[in-house]
Formats: sequence, structure tokens, C-alpha cells
Amino acid sequence: MRYERFQVEDVLTFISHQLVQAKTVDGKEVYMQELVSTRPLPPYTQELLLNMRLPHVPPVVDVMVQGNRITLIHPPFSGDPLPLVVSRKDPMKPEEGLKLFQKLLQTMEALEQLSLPLTTTLDPRNICIADEPYILFYWLMDEEENQPDEKWRELLFYVWTGSAPGNRVERKQRLKKNKKLPPEYQQLALECFDPEKSRSEILQQVNQLLDQRAFSRKKKKETSLRRRAIRWTVSSLLLFLAGGGIGYAAAYIQHWIGEEGKFRPTASAEVLRNMDRDKVLPASKVEFSTSQPTYQLPALQQGASRLQTEFTLADRQPFSISFQAENRKDFYEVRIDNEGQVLVIQYTEHQHQVVSQSSPYRVDPDRKYRVEVEYLPGRSFQLSIHGEGESRPWRVVGPAPPEASYQVAFRGSTGTVLYHPVLIPPKEG
Repeated sequence: MRYERFQVEDVLTFISHQLVQAKTVDGKEVYMQELVSTRPLPPYTQELLLNMRLPHVPPVVDVMVQGNRITLIHPPFSGDPLPLVVSRKDPMKPEEGLKLFQKLLQTMEALEQLSLPLTTTLDPRNICIADEPYILFYWLMDEEENQPDEKWRELLFYVWTGSAPGNRVERKQRLKKNKKLPPEYQQLALECFDPEKSRSEILQQVNQLLDQRAFSRKKKKETSLRRRAIRWTVSSLLLFLAGGGIGYAAAYIQHWIGEEGKFRPTASAEVLRNMDRDKVLPASKVEFSTSQPTYQLPALQQGASRLQTEFTLADRQPFSISFQAENRKDFYEVRIDNEGQVLVIQYTEHQHQVVSQSSPYRVDPDRKYRVEVEYLPGRSFQLSIHGEGESRPWRVVGPAPPEASYQVAFRGSTGTVLYHPVLIPPKEG
């Protein structure tokens, strides 16, 4: 493709791909990369790529399609190539490296699940580090259909050792040299090289490790708060005794300790332990019926959130999840139709568009499905559906939801069951 609209200033080549640095006719700096398809491109190619808002992929401000060629126009971006950030003398901190690995694996999965599937490589030379990590190059999956990229298997080892992997014995030795690496992190880095382990399985292990670390920190914080509350109560009691309230204080001590001589929490400690219990909690299980066809999460939401839930269908019946803005005119809907096809629909005041549909993927009755939605106003709408026993989830990324308060609601038919719907903070990045 020729670039009549641009003045080319520099070209960065990586493997067989090029990033062109150029200026527009009005002097604005841009970067461009070209994707080539061996198959006819679908009519929605330009719209899909313009609306692709993944946090670890350079943003796209314009798309040119000519025949089987796509040119992506990126705004200026900066960062340091990963090999300049990581070295043998200065590897990444354990959790920092694990989070980087998680974000980039999620990006690979999200790219492949687009209606026009894309893929990339996690070769360190294709990764840049700014405020967040991002990949430089990606391409249409049909280009590489006979050459599956496996460089992701080496990335965790690389960020924790600053070196390329050798044989199995050398890998273990190099990981052990990093004294800051917990044993479970070392084991995960080694398991990445197991060809029997899929990328989705490794990503699941990464998520579990990070969840465990977050839970451990939360427990430590709660313990610290309880200890402070107990110290405050004892200090107050000593002051009270010094003030002469000995008789009343003796009765208070008995209540505090309990008749069995065991510690009984004070009101202060209970308040700290249950500081979130004044909130209305969502149901742990919802069984839809003709008398209860709908259910909505209790609170009106503001800002970014992540919905996690599970469901089962008793039959080929419709089921939907909606994120409805407070004005009742703008909302996203995830709809499963009578044939089990998943439709992602964005409604605005004057129109609606089907962002994606899951052909050939289908939701089957009597199988439990886990749903995760990243609802990021002003950024993107990201959906993942993963059935029990399936090797990987079905994913889609849609245009940005509006910046407005919203309600999350569900609609189901008799026999459909919803489990543990909950809204939590979105993933980092």
C-alpha cells in the first residue's frame, strides 16, 4: 500500500513486520503498520479495528483498507523495549513480572477472540514498557496459521532472569539464583515450557497465584487493624481505671473476657471486621421462573467495574445481561438466543448495533458457564464466556460504554440459574 497522505521518516523492522514513522500533511507525527490477509476481509474490518480498545495494544486513530491489505494508523507512543528494561543483573521483581505476564497473555487471548482474529508474539523485542506494557506488532491469524507462536512460554523466565532459557537443568539453576522468587513462582516459570500446558491453563495458574497474594495481603491488613483496635481498647480501659471507675471497669473487663476466660471481641473490633456489611449484598443464587423473570444487582454503579458470575440454562432458552445507563437510553446487552448464540449489542438513543456474535460458538443447556465482563466507561466493553470443560473462553471487545451511572440486570427463563453475581474492581491496566 502506498502512503500518499504521509511523509515517511523512518522504518523499524521486526522479523517480517515494519513500523513506519511518518508525518501527515499537516505535520502530525504518526506510526503505521500494515496487516495482510490471505483471505477476503469482512465488511466490518475498518469499524472493528477502529473500536479495538485493548489496554496493552497501541491505540488506533485511523484504518485504511485496500483489497486484502490493512494499514493501521497509530498516534505517537513511547516506551523502552523490554530487553533494555530487564537484564541478568536487574531482573523484574517477582510480582511485577507476574502481572506483566498476566496482562500480555490476556492481550493475546483477547486479540484471538476478536471477530477478525489477530495474533502476536511475546518475544521480548516486541514488548515495550511505558506506564504499562504493550506489544508493538500484531497480525491477522491466517498469516501464521501453520506457525503457532510459542515465545510466550519463555517470557516469564526472561523477566525473572534477564536471559534466554537454556536446557531444563540450566532453567532451574538460573531461577534459583533469583533469591527473591518464591518456590511457586519458580515452578510456574518451569511449567510454561511444558507443551502439554495450554496458554489458557497457564493464565489460569497466573490468576490464581495473584489472587492468593492479594488475599494474603488483605488478611495481613485486617490482622493489623484488629491489633490496633485491641491496643486502643486496652489503652482506653487503663485511662478509665486511672480515672477511678474501678467498679464499672471490672464489670467491663468481665464482659470483654467472657465467663469462660476467652477473649470476646469488643464493639470496636467488630466494626473493623465488618466495615463493609452495611452494604446490600447481591444474591448468591437466583433461580428464574415465570414469577421472577428478572434480577438486578442492588446498587447503581459509577465508573469502571468487573462483573463475575456463573449460569446454567435448563433448555435452549433466552438469557441476557444488561448494563443500562441511568438515562435508560444507552446500554450494553449480552444476549443468548434460542439457538445458544451469544450476541453483544450496544444500544444508544437513536440506534443499536450488534458488536459481535459468537458464530460458531454456542452456549449449551445443562453446562455451567463462567462470565466475566470488564465494563470500562470511556475505554471498552470486554466479555469472556467460558464453559466447563472448554479449552478456552470465547471473548469479544466492544466500543466504549458511556460515562454514566448504570444498573446491571439479568433476565432468564424458567430453569435458568444464576450463581454468585458480583461486581468487583477491574483488573489493573
